[in-house]
Amino acid sequence: MTKKKRIGLAVVLLVVVAGLFCAVFFGRSGQTASDSNSGVVLDKNAVDFQSEDTKAADPLSIRFPGYPDITIQQSDQVVPIVLTNPEGNPCLFQFKVTMDGSQEALLSSDWVEPGKALEGVSLPAALNQGDYTLYIQISTRSLDDQEPMNGGSVKVQLHVT
Repeated sequence: MTKKKRIGLAVVLLVVVAGLFCAVFFGRSGQTASDSNSGVVLDKNAVDFQSEDTKAADPLSIRFPGYPDITIQQSDQVVPIVLTNPEGNPCLFQFKVTMDGSQEALLSSDWVEPGKALEGVSLPAALNQGDYTLYIQISTRSLDDQEPMNGGSVKVQLHVT
């Protein structure tokens, strides 16, 4: 066999081995991503939500919603807040709402898709008149591989009259 043929055969073998390696490596990593998918439970209470925000979504950044102060009556049992995952976000949101530094959650949601929202947070009991702070912790997971991404935290003032 000539030197040219040996070099050609070596190149062909190298390409075949590299192809097999890629097929095995990428085949397994794809399976792992879909297996982790099974651990995500979407919140059944999430509803479609269209925001008035017309800013184009950046596929590389996460948009977190802001919330104005909320006023409720002393007899109200539900805080009328809409917890949104803005449309175009590259991730799922999970909300945990607490009040005034308590570790007891008023709401612990399942995962909410972009363009969807949860409406209202139930209170365990009527609140006395006064001002309170709601803390909204937002955990995130990538839409592609369900890996955790940067989360956020938002404070909302609650006024009870």
